[in-house]
Amino acid sequence: MPLRNNDGEIIGTVGISKDISALKDAEAKLEQVHRQLLETSRQAGMAEVATSVLHNVGNVLNSVNVSATLVAEQMRDSKAGFVLKSARCCRLT
Repeated sequence: MPLRNNDGEIIGTVGISKDISALKDAEAKLEQVHRQLLETSRQAGMAEVATSVLHNVGNVLNSVNVSATLVAEQMRDSKAGFVLKSARCCRLT
């Protein structure tokens, strides 16, 4: 504000100042913590997706393993193995 003398002439200024350094520091810290929270949330989301994918892959691999075991057991118990052995023994050379 202008400071005037008795004649109304401006002879200076009058003002009030306030140190807002602490407020600016707090705002910067809040922004930093917000960015960290966003990054942590993003990483948590990625971990959730990775866990789900690994779970699904594990289910598929388990199914393949069970199927392969069943096929191996059926082949072991099958008489088809003896046909191959018989063919080798009786082959004409």
